[in-house]
Amino acid sequence: MLVVAILFVVFSCQCQGLAEQVPDTATTQNDPLEDKLASLLREQESTTASLLREQDDKWASLLREQDAKLADLTSLLQQQGQKLSDQERSHRQLEQKVSDQEDSLRHQDQKLSHQESLLQEQGARLSFQEALLLKQGRTIQQLKNRHVPPQSFPSKNLRHATNMSQPEPALPGKTSDSASHDVIPRSDDGGPLEAVVSHISQRVTEMGADINAFKTQTSGNIQTLQNSNTQQDLAIRDAQSSTFVHWGQFYVQQSISHRLLGRRGRLVV
Repeated sequence: MLVVAILFVVFSCQCQGLAEQVPDTATTQNDPLEDKLASLLREQESTTASLLREQDDKWASLLREQDAKLADLTSLLQQQGQKLSDQERSHRQLEQKVSDQEDSLRHQDQKLSHQESLLQEQGARLSFQEALLLKQGRTIQQLKNRHVPPQSFPSKNLRHATNMSQPEPALPGKTSDSASHDVIPRSDDGGPLEAVVSHISQRVTEMGADINAFKTQTSGNIQTLQNSNTQQDLAIRDAQSSTFVHWGQFYVQQSISHRLLGRRGRLVV
């Protein structure tokens, strides 16, 4: 039993020695492979670090360029905003001018309506005066017919062909005897009736000239108002078209700025 125990101990020691020698041999054989792996790992880490640095430099340069473009775009938008503010101010001033012109046009329309009413009154007066003149002309013609010069009838020696039974009525400045004796002879200057007719004709001519001048002035005022109304319509259309163009430009600029800002946000992310 003792011999068996001794042999077992010796065998165990030999097995332990062999076990210790086997790892040493494997370690000795694997050292070059580990060195290669370590060298490859170091090279890979160096390459990766270099690539990362280059990528970081590229991203930093790209971000700086984007920041510069964004600054330029911000400055441009500020300038466009200032221009838009100036255009809005100009548009408000133009609207105020248009409003003033509309007020002036309404005032001119009121004046024109007043002038038209005056013209209608003048026309009514003219019609009344024309009717009065026609009536006066008929009266004068009747008076002329009543005071026809005497006609001679040699066969019967008659001096009057009409009004032989009744005497002529007395006229102003003449007595009844002279009026009943004979008709008033026509003088060289035309007599009082011709003077009245001449005065009435002169008055009608003067009134016609005044009415024609008033009509001409009214026509000129109407033409001036029509021209002013046309100019105001053109100014209103120009203002509306310029406002539409300005707002269209502003919308396009805002769309471009939003797109650029959206691209920058995606790059940063």
